[in-house]
Amino acid sequence: MNTQNLSRREFLKNVGTIGGSGLLLSSLPQLHLFAQERAKQVKGQKA
Repeated sequence: MNTQNLSRREFLKNVGTIGGSGLLLSSLPQLHLFAQERAKQVKGQKA
């Protein structure tokens, strides 16, 4: 097993990236629903 020393800063950046990615992925279904609702509202309007 190859080990690599991580600084505290690198560790926190990695944890933040993983946490942010998880949060974004968990919110995608809700964002998709908002997009569908917005499309229904805008569908009948003219530019």
